Amino acid sequence: FAGDEFVLIVPCLAEKCVAESAISRIHHAFQQPFSIGERRLNISASTGVTLFPHDGGDYLTLLKNADAALYQAKAGKSGSSAFYSHALQQALNDRLSTEQDLKQAIRNEEFVLFYQPAVRLDNHSVIGCEALVRWMHPEKGLLMPNHFIEIAEQTGQIGAIGLCVLKQACRDFRRWQMQKLNLEYVAVNVSGLQLQDPDFATNVADIIAETGMLPQQLELEVTETALIEDFAASLEKLMALRQLGVRIAVDDFGTGYASLKYLKTLPADKLKIDRLFVSELPGNERDGAIVKSVCTLALQLRMSLLAEGVETSAQAEFLRACGVYSVQGYHFSKPLPEPQFVAFARDREQSSVA
Repeated sequence: FAGDEFVLIVPCLAEKCVAESAISRIHHAFQQPFSIGERRLNISASTGVTLFPHDGGDYLTLLKNADAALYQAKAGKSGSSAFYSHALQQALNDRLSTEQDLKQAIRNEEFVLFYQPAVRLDNHSVIGCEALVRWMHPEKGLLMPNHFIEIAEQTGQIGAIGLCVLKQACRDFRRWQMQKLNLEYVAVNVSGLQLQDPDFATNVADIIAETGMLPQQLELEVTETALIEDFAASLEKLMALRQLGVRIAVDDFGTGYASLKYLKTLPADKLKIDRLFVSELPGNERDGAIVKSVCTLALQLRMSLLAEGVETSAQAEFLRACGVYSVQGYHFSKPLPEPQFVAFARDREQSSVA
């Protein structure tokens, strides 16, 4: 049927349970290594299944539906299988629609930024913020990232969206400076795919120069998961940006695969303690011990710290006692539209001075 796709027509599989048994045998066969000359290769197979006559009465309909099911299976983990259903077809249609709408959104600049304040625990002033993207869809309204970021990554559109976000965040920050709003930095999230772009560091440098902000006022947040996709390539980009003066923060620290291994060479300025270790503070002794250990590590590595997901005053006090002096979380503020963020930061600035 195609270079790596094959059609298998199996009689007497009208019942799903019978088909599942056949699929299990197929997958088991593919789990065995294949020998080519002296080499033994391990491969996997994803399967999309459609049943006659339930899913179609002719060859073309059945083939189209099997292909839709295969598309769904390949979106999951390697070696998955999926049965065609009307719900699956609707989900596929929605996905394809989102893919097309994203292209239009990039052209029309439909993305808007919300900003979550980073607050000092000693005087509750705002020292910076994290830019969080939203999509102002012309028909569906404001969409959260979970509705489009994964699709953008899978279709290769995340790079263009990331540059839109970065440019807008830098423009906003420069405007705040001109309005005499006293902030240290704006943080922007960076995906693993962006770090694989050979022009990424150059594009960031160009945006900084174009907007007129100082490199040290921009913080790029990278997750451990993003880094391990191609650590050598990621490290090269981050080293170039760090030499330029851009801040580098490790986001969701402690939830990835090999935190300490990468910290040896990563040019990071900050560790962000994930909400996973904050949500049960101060009652959870294990979380408390982990946070204290991270604080010691950051101190020894001369990195700053920020804790995410702070929702109670008890959490804030515990973190401050551990040596964490800046936080984000709903205890202080949710992510805000740009005008509301400016008003919030201005109010905190005046309160801390008073």
